[in-house]
Amino acid sequence: MHRTGNRFLILLCLTLLLAVGGGAIPALAITADGVQQPGEYTHETAFAGGDFRVYWEIEGDTLNMALVVRSAGWVAIGFSPTVKMKDADMVIGWVTREGAVTILDAYSLAETGSNHPADTDLGGSDDLLTKTGSRPLVWTTLEFSRKLSTGDRYDAVIPAEGNLPVIWAYGANDNWGNVHLVRGSGTLAMAGGTSSERTAPVLWPYHAILMAIGFLLALLAVAQIFGGKGKGWFTRHRTFGLAGGGVLIIGLILGILNVQLSNGIHLRVPHTWVGLAAILFTLAVLWLGLRWLGLRDAARKKTLRPFHLWLARLDALLIIAAIVLGLFAAGILS
Repeated sequence: MHRTGNRFLILLCLTLLLAVGGGAIPALAITADGVQQPGEYTHETAFAGGDFRVYWEIEGDTLNMALVVRSAGWVAIGFSPTVKMKDADMVIGWVTREGAVTILDAYSLAETGSNHPADTDLGGSDDLLTKTGSRPLVWTTLEFSRKLSTGDRYDAVIPAEGNLPVIWAYGANDNWGNVHLVRGSGTLAMAGGTSSERTAPVLWPYHAILMAIGFLLALLAVAQIFGGKGKGWFTRHRTFGLAGGGVLIIGLILGILNVQLSNGIHLRVPHTWVGLAAILFTLAVLWLGLRWLGLRDAARKKTLRPFHLWLARLDALLIIAAIVLGLFAAGILS
């Protein structure tokens, strides 16, 4: 009877608590542990087809936010930019393989590029109250919080209601100065949890594929010269050479378009300089080859041929260097 009475009292207390609370079940409390739990945040939205997910909750005068991104590299979100990236209040972070978390309170000084130093480097303050993160497999999670209005000139005032303009991006590795893989912009409906989105097209993979194909065709053209010169070697040499040059030029055009649509800053990294030199050499090799073909004077053809061959060798080295530097720029090699 004594145990039965205790159980009855416990059930009675639980019933009274539910009655007082209107039967409501409290939401999962936000914990700054670097892991986004289902139901932890009131609002959520997704960009890039779900690859960049934003979760947020406003508690009094504080914004709690989590970014869950399909990337093993740096992740960034910017609030209230004016033109492109300019004047954006940015949060940039990454998690190393060992689990070390870095999250920066930063500010974008320019419309494009990597000119977004930490607020503290500009004379401002680091106003992020919590900074946690994790990186399971290829997903990076960052959690942070800050006051809606910090008083720092390099921080945007976050509205509790209405639309908040945002920009976002992520990279392939932890070097946040590297070019992003994907970027976009949109708005967050702070009280409603909906969003709008504008994502920039990503052309660099097609650029890389075309450059690799063009290089292989160029190698096949060279192989016809040093492969014994069997029957039909010159026709194959010319065909492979023209095809390779054409593919390389198309790849260059896609590379230029990718930079223009991405950050608009051309010739910013060594890969672009070496790549441009490789394309110029490719055009020179093609021109010399066609010029040699059109000559009738055997002596002039004999004089021109070594220049054509040596330019082709130098061009091959430049293309290899451009491909390797491109892999570094994309974060595939580090």
